Amino acid sequence: MKFGTSPPNTNNIIQHSFKGLMNEQIPFLEITPSIKLQNFEVILFHGASPYGEEHPGMINLALALAKSGIKVYMPRLPKLMNLELTKDTIDLISHFYLFITKLSNKKIIPAGISFAGGLLIKAMLQDKIKKIRPNSILTYGTYYSLQTSINFLLTGRIKYKEIDDFIKPNDWGLIVLFHNYLPGIDAGFDTTNLQKILELRVANKIIESDLLVKGLCSKGEKILSDIYNSNQTNEIKNLLEKMKLKFKKEMLYLSPSEVCDKINFHVFLMHGANDSMVPYTESIKLNNELPQSTIFLSGLYEHSEISGENSIFSKLKEFYKMSSFFTQFMDYNGN
Repeated sequence: MKFGTSPPNTNNIIQHSFKGLMNEQIPFLEITPSIKLQNFEVILFHGASPYGEEHPGMINLALALAKSGIKVYMPRLPKLMNLELTKDTIDLISHFYLFITKLSNKKIIPAGISFAGGLLIKAMLQDKIKKIRPNSILTYGTYYSLQTSINFLLTGRIKYKEIDDFIKPNDWGLIVLFHNYLPGIDAGFDTTNLQKILELRVANKIIESDLLVKGLCSKGEKILSDIYNSNQTNEIKNLLEKMKLKFKKEMLYLSPSEVCDKINFHVFLMHGANDSMVPYTESIKLNNELPQSTIFLSGLYEHSEISGENSIFSKLKEFYKMSSFFTQFMDYNGN
C-alpha cells in the first residue's frame, strides 16, 4: 500500500545481467525476500518508460511482493525504455522467461505492466516455450487492441455496452504513438525535427528537446503542442488515422485481441478505472475473450499512480477488494 517517489535503500536488490537476443549484456534486478519463500517466483516486466526496471514504482511493487515471500526478477526491455512498440520486445520477453526457468527450480509467473502486459500475452504463446508455459500471468493496465486504444486517445470516450464515459487521455499515450509511427506516414510536411524532439522527449532529455522546438515550422509547433497536451484536434485525428491504416498489420500483431482463444493459461487482469492512457474497458474485453481469467478493476488507481480523489472509506474498500484479488492470485499459483 506504500508508494515512494524514489527507490528505497535495501540490501534485498541484487543487480545481474543476461545475454539478450544478440548476445548483448542486458541488466536485470533480483529482489529476494527476507522471509520464507513462496513456491513460485515472479518476473516483472516494466512498461514504456525511460526508467525501465529502475522505475521507483516498479521497485516498490517488487519489494511489496518480496514482503509476501515472493522472489522477483525485473529485466530491462531496451525497446520499451525507448518507447518503441516492436516484435523484438515480444521475443525478448519469452527469451528472458526461458532464461529464468532454467535458472530457478520453482514455478515462474510473469507479470506485465501497461504495454508490457499485452506483449507478454503474445510472448507466452511462442513455440519455444510451448512445453513450459506458465501456470498463469498477471497484467496491469494493459490493452486488448492497439487500434481500440488509439480510438480512446482520439476521443477520450469510453464506450462498452452500457458504459459511456469520458476521460481526458494521457499525453504520454500520444507521445508513444507519434514516436513510433510518425516516421512511417506522409504527414504533409517535413517531420524530421518533430521526430527528433519526440525521440529526445521519450529519452527524458527535456531541455535538449525544448531547444529544438524553435526550429519547427508553425504547423509542426502546433502539432507538438497538441501532442503534449493531448488535444484531439482534427489534425491529430487525421495523422492517427493515417497511422492506423499504414500500420494496421503491425498493430494487429502486437495486440492480444487476435490470440485470446489460443491462451491455455490463467490470466489475472488488474486495471485502474481512472486510467487515462489505456482505458479499463481494454481489460474488460480481454476478460470476456480469454478462456481463463480473473479481473479486478480498481477505482483507486490511475495509469501509474494512486488517485487523489478517493475518500478514506472508499480507499479501504478498494484495499479489501485488492487483497481478495491478490489472495486468489497467490492461492492459484501456490497450490
